[in-house]
Amino acid sequence: MGVNHRAGPGTWRVLNVLNSVELFYNRRVRLGVTHALRAEDLKTPSGGQPFRGTVYGMLSYVLTRDARFRINPFVEYRDVTGERDAGVLFQLCVGCGLRK
Repeated sequence: MGVNHRAGPGTWRVLNVLNSVELFYNRRVRLGVTHALRAEDLKTPSGGQPFRGTVYGMLSYVLTRDARFRINPFVEYRDVTGERDAGVLFQLCVGCGLRK
């Protein structure tokens, strides 16, 4: 949460919230969901308040103690252009996060 004071006239406030849940299905498979929300107190040309966010899913497979492969589908329910965007990210994590 913060306030931005620009050099010119006007300021705006921003609130970012990140919620995440991860379920350990077994020793090799993990499921999760993350919700990233951004709200700005700055008027758009249409007069509305910018309010956007992204929902990420996560399917993780543990390859070794220090490496895992993740598939992350996501949906932006409103991006900076006002359009909805979706896709899938593939990720190889090495030496990061909780290790059991």
